[in-house]
Amino acid sequence: MRGSNFIAVHEMLDTFRTSLITHLDNVAERAVQIGGTALGTTQAVSNTSHLKAYPVEIHDVQDHLKELADRYAIVANHLRDTIDEIEDPISEDIIHAALEDLDQYLWFLEANIDQDKTA
Repeated sequence: MRGSNFIAVHEMLDTFRTSLITHLDNVAERAVQIGGTALGTTQAVSNTSHLKAYPVEIHDVQDHLKELADRYAIVANHLRDTIDEIEDPISEDIIHAALEDLDQYLWFLEANIDQDKTA
């Protein structure tokens, strides 16, 4: 990434990553606790992801913020769409916690997008 607010965005994204990794770990541990299998390999994730490949040709901070915001929204909406299918209250709480953070992070991303450059 390159841009005038690179450091601030980089530090913000680092906090998001740390939190999201914790949520992913909680989901994987819960899946195993209730008799499932946590399929977290890059191959399994790639084969089941609702996300398109991340563009490697972008460098501007604003372009990255837009791409990340789109992806955070897709994941948050997917969690909303599937949360009613969860029949275990503890698992539901874990997903709700992840969704709460995703919604907040999406808001932060969108708040950092320069509206003059979105047109």
